Amino acid sequence: MTDAATTVTTTVGAFESPRFLKTIRRRIMGRWRILVVAVAPLVVAVLIAISIVVVMETPPDYRLAVWPICAVLSLGSGAAIIRFVTRRMQREWLSRGVPAEIANTYSVLPEGLQVESQVATTLIRWPFINEIMLVDGHWLLISVVFALVIPRACFRSEGEEQAFLAALLGHLEPTARARSKKAERAISQLSEES
Repeated sequence: MTDAATTVTTTVGAFESPRFLKTIRRRIMGRWRILVVAVAPLVVAVLIAISIVVVMETPPDYRLAVWPICAVLSLGSGAAIIRFVTRRMQREWLSRGVPAEIANTYSVLPEGLQVESQVATTLIRWPFINEIMLVDGHWLLISVVFALVIPRACFRSEGEEQAFLAALLGHLEPTARARSKKAERAISQLSEES
């Protein structure tokens, strides 16, 4: 049995994690994210522009104006396609009975962080929690290829939040704790405020 300082229960949307993917990618990939975000759509835009310009029988000035238009259209259509597919996938999962929200209980245990819900009980061993981040009123626990989301609103008080997160930080590997310096400062500010 765990004490109250090392256990917290929250309700999280089943599709909440994708909301934080951009932040996680930025943190994990660093500057290389520009390849995914800018270069790939730019290559598509250039290929479209080249194919259009080759077949167009118009003055060169008009052909030059086609390039920015194609770039904007390819970026916009890529974003629209991703949004359409994401919404469609969410609707399909919901129609299969996946609940829109899932109640999770997070418990700090000596061997790892236990996440218990109506879906499953999982134990994430301490060496596999890579970092803790504070993003948009949520604590993100970065683990192996996924993130756990703990909304700050689930804590009854700043003292409870500080106690839980201090217990969590105390179990992290030194490298993970070094990556979590910003979160550690935010947690120490909680103890000063309460």
